[in-house]
Amino acid sequence: RISEQWRFTTGYSFTTLHSVLSGDRINTAIVTPLAATDTRYANLQGGSDLKQHIANINLMYSPSTNWYFVPSLRIERQGLDGDASANPITGTATQTVSNDRQFANNDRGALYVAEALDVRYVGIKNWAFYGRAELSQDRADLKEQFGTNTLTTATIFRSTDWERLLQKYSVGANWYPTTKVNLASQYYHRISENDYTNEADSTSNALTSNNRYPAFLGKQTFEVDCVNFRVTWKPLPRLTLVSRYDYQISRAYTEPEQLAPIESARNQRHMFGETLSWTPLNWLYAQAFGNYVLDTTHSPVEDVTGAMSGVILSAPNDYWIAGGTLGFVLDPKTDLQTSYSHYEADNYVDNSSVSIPYGSGARHDEVSSTLVRKISERVRWTLRYAYTQYRDETSGGAMNYTAHGILSTVQYRF
Repeated sequence: RISEQWRFTTGYSFTTLHSVLSGDRINTAIVTPLAATDTRYANLQGGSDLKQHIANINLMYSPSTNWYFVPSLRIERQGLDGDASANPITGTATQTVSNDRQFANNDRGALYVAEALDVRYVGIKNWAFYGRAELSQDRADLKEQFGTNTLTTATIFRSTDWERLLQKYSVGANWYPTTKVNLASQYYHRISENDYTNEADSTSNALTSNNRYPAFLGKQTFEVDCVNFRVTWKPLPRLTLVSRYDYQISRAYTEPEQLAPIESARNQRHMFGETLSWTPLNWLYAQAFGNYVLDTTHSPVEDVTGAMSGVILSAPNDYWIAGGTLGFVLDPKTDLQTSYSHYEADNYVDNSSVSIPYGSGARHDEVSSTLVRKISERVRWTLRYAYTQYRDETSGGAMNYTAHGILSTVQYRF
């Protein structure tokens, strides 16, 4: 705190993460009735390394009791590299493991510089108005390659420089008509302009080329408009309900190399949400939530007639999710929490006779219990067990799994 009108905060964090991937036999196919064979791999090995530096600066200026201005700056430096290798399995009956080991690796470095300005006004009784402007200048370089150990050079490769200008403008208001009810509304407009410079590419981007992947994008722009409303109601001292509605429109504009720009996608989304929080006793609390989303992405290609008719369809992603949590305070140093969540989407349409299927079809259930023990003022121990079941219709069941997970962490606060 510099003075009555000025406050200043700053922070820095560093994260490093190393992961290892291994497997005996991996099935990577999307199963369709027309598929005579699928793609399988054996002796999978790989891993990735992530290094992340984040620094931020925030300054708050309050010239009066009604006005607040908060400019901020955030800088992030990120480095990510990974590699994987495996032996392909050929044949449907004998399933022979090939000696030609395939490899893939990537190297990515990125720099994100973001500025923001928050303005807040509370000069009208029971009202609060705010606005926020965000600007981010980002750049990255990505190198990828794929090949086999029998070749001296990679068969698929690319080197791409990426630059992005991100803008987001938000305005909103909160109204507190009574001590039990408050209402909020917000609108924001977001623009993301992406430029790609493909320094190296294993395929030709000429108009006569029958394969322009992996590096063929020149520019891409995304625009999002969203308005949302929220009502918070507290009918009882220990019971709170929050209702929310969001309406969002998104558009994507794409300019491939040597081709004219087009509107490549349009998305419309309605989101309904409800949350309930109840604390019937000092040592017991309960939370329940539910969300229902209507979401469909359209592409100009879905309106094409003739030989290409039906190859690309709209992509619906309607889904609902619900769940709840029970929390218990066992003693002054120990908390126990148990949760359940369910996700379901039923949009799958079998289009395999013409193209690949579009539309999500999945079900996900998870039950978990978490025990938190405060060992001392600075040390906290957490033990979590989760049981997860996932069923995926889009992949014909190839992505189905059942999993048990145990996680134990110790946190030390300086």
